[in-house]
Amino acid sequence: MKRVLFPALLSVAAAVSVVLVSGICISADETDKDEICEEGQQVIVVEDAVSFDTGYDSDELAEGYIEQKLLSGSEGGFGRYDYTSGLSEYELAIYDYLVPIIGEIASGERTDTDIAIPDEVFNIRIPLSELGIEDPEHASQDDLFAAAQDKIPVRLEKIRDALKQACQFELYWLDEIGATYVQYVSKSSKGSYVVLEEMKVIFYVATDYQNGDRFTTDPSYGKAVGTAASNAAKIIKEYADLDDYHKLLAYNNKLCSLTDPDDNTTGGKDTVYGDPWQVVRIFNGDTSVKCASDGYAKAFRYLCDNSVFKSGSVYCISLTGKYVSNDYMWNVVHMDDGKNYFIDVARNDSSEDKGLNQSFFLLGASSGSVSSGYFFLMRHFSYSEKTIEFYGKDKLTVASSDYKYVNPDGKYDIFIYPVKNGSAVSSKTVAKKGTKITITPDPDDNYELNYIKVNGQKIDGNTFTMPSEQVFVEVSFSYITYEITVEVINSGSVSLNQILREGDTAIINVEPDEGYVFDHIEVDGEVIYGTSFTMPAHDVHVKIFFKEKPADGWITDPTDQSKRYYVDGEYAVGWLNIEGSWYFFDGDGIMQTGWVKDGACWYYLDGSGIMVTGWLQSDGKWYYLKPSGVMATGWNLIGGKWYYLESSGLMATGWKQISGVWYYLEPTGPMVTGWKQISGKWYLFESSGAMKTGWYKAGNTWYYLRSDGSMATGWLEIGGKWYFFYDSGSMASNTTVNGYKLGSDGDWIS
Repeated sequence: MKRVLFPALLSVAAAVSVVLVSGICISADETDKDEICEEGQQVIVVEDAVSFDTGYDSDELAEGYIEQKLLSGSEGGFGRYDYTSGLSEYELAIYDYLVPIIGEIASGERTDTDIAIPDEVFNIRIPLSELGIEDPEHASQDDLFAAAQDKIPVRLEKIRDALKQACQFELYWLDEIGATYVQYVSKSSKGSYVVLEEMKVIFYVATDYQNGDRFTTDPSYGKAVGTAASNAAKIIKEYADLDDYHKLLAYNNKLCSLTDPDDNTTGGKDTVYGDPWQVVRIFNGDTSVKCASDGYAKAFRYLCDNSVFKSGSVYCISLTGKYVSNDYMWNVVHMDDGKNYFIDVARNDSSEDKGLNQSFFLLGASSGSVSSGYFFLMRHFSYSEKTIEFYGKDKLTVASSDYKYVNPDGKYDIFIYPVKNGSAVSSKTVAKKGTKITITPDPDDNYELNYIKVNGQKIDGNTFTMPSEQVFVEVSFSYITYEITVEVINSGSVSLNQILREGDTAIINVEPDEGYVFDHIEVDGEVIYGTSFTMPAHDVHVKIFFKEKPADGWITDPTDQSKRYYVDGEYAVGWLNIEGSWYFFDGDGIMQTGWVKDGACWYYLDGSGIMVTGWLQSDGKWYYLKPSGVMATGWNLIGGKWYYLESSGLMATGWKQISGVWYYLEPTGPMVTGWKQISGKWYLFESSGAMKTGWYKAGNTWYYLRSDGSMATGWLEIGGKWYFFYDSGSMASNTTVNGYKLGSDGDWIS
């Protein structure tokens, strides 16, 4: 029977019965969205309201939505649980109107979560006689509207719960803590009725998915959601021709291959239980973040919800509760035999259960009940109170025995677990007992077959005989390794990992005997001064050479005259103070001379290797080495005078602009202060060394420094006035120069 969508509440019968329920928040058009009423208020539901058929069919709408989002048309029945079974006719109308809009928001086509419900979907006229007011005709408008709102036959909490269950994937943006509430933009009293119109349902958006405010979503997430939906559609299409049992099993195995569990419970360090974006990451192939149990459960249910099952009775629900005292989610599937069975995809992908398997697939409970929880393979799972309240005990009651699949042809399935570092195929995917089965492994480069297990037992070779049960094949590849053989020359011992892969770093730990030190190694005849090398793609022979410990002190190599300094038989590396002077030795122990960079600092070592401090002239240029030996840069106070050293360490001379300020440094480097004649012109430098410009007064005498810093002489116009400066730079005042009279401020007055 078709379900009537979009019933409009046109009028209320003269005689009504009422039922008290807790529910929604109501506000008028002037109420701000931030004003949220308290949950649990009493709402009176009006029964037997008049409705009409708009011509829309719920199944058609649902199929159209799925077709638009995922499939290009399908035959048969979609495996979807009817999450609206607990809704009234009026709540159902609002629910059905909201579902496609929620889909638009999820895909990024719409960002506004302030949703107007058209009057043809829901409006209400309530007779004044039914308001419960003693004299309604003389009551105030506010009293009439308050009484009318108490008669509204809608419980928003029920609608939201149904939406959250049915649209788990699409409502990734919903704020689970913030309110979802209703406003009526228009309300009036007309004749003998109170009319409430222009309903709005307003959803809060979780912080991570907001775009500016709490009622606007970020559309950029829609692209990822659309890609995830498209990828899910490919999975559904890939297994479309399988029977119901194998379709469910294929979904289980596929999800296990797309992600990995994180602590198998609440998400551990990578994933927070309840993160709605997990499903998107799974279908988009993001393997960088592991998945919590609810990600697996929601993804599995999403595939089922949008699949066509050969049996119209098959559907899947995802349920919340506790496992090992942690928040957890799993699935219950209603199968073609009319019973409910337990599926935990996270457990099936759990390292705790030794990798991918079907141990927690379509299980019956060994013991337990809906109220107390069920035991599956010695593990206890308990439903949350909200889950029991929403679904009811009938939908949550699990069969007492596992689901038994019976192949009509007497054949049994052959499953190959997802293979890492290669691939493998079976000569058959189903076979009767006694059939010879061949597994063909194909390892990736640098890998080789390690073993093949059939139902947990290793087999010889790659063939086995089919037993009278389903077969699960595990194919393991391991990296190809090579061996190192070792030969020790002279006195000492070594330890190392003698089995390595190509490209691995072989590290040899050497331990010379007393009186000996390590010298070098030879790898297949190649001399290496060090204790490590990169493993080639073949076995190697390594010789380790020890030599008698040399005496402490300087040793010069006769071949290149390089010098090393030995301490306790080992040559020095890095800095070493020898008889009061500092020397620097590279990684091979060679004494360095000239410029040396250690870390971020430069040093200079003379021809004998001794670290230089103080002034250094190199290639005709001057540098300064601090007492620590570090080459100086920037401003440095040396011998009571300031010097500027470039980033290269070179001592600056002459004019120098630093951070927008001009300075002058003597040819010998010191910074100039006070008056200084440069190229025939006089300049004034402050105590900081900064070149002075503009007016300057010394005692009772005024001077003027031009913009280039040079001291003014003669006539000069400044700020629209003329002044005269003597050759000494002093400003003339209270005098006559060349017939021009100058005032006390020095400016020309006549």
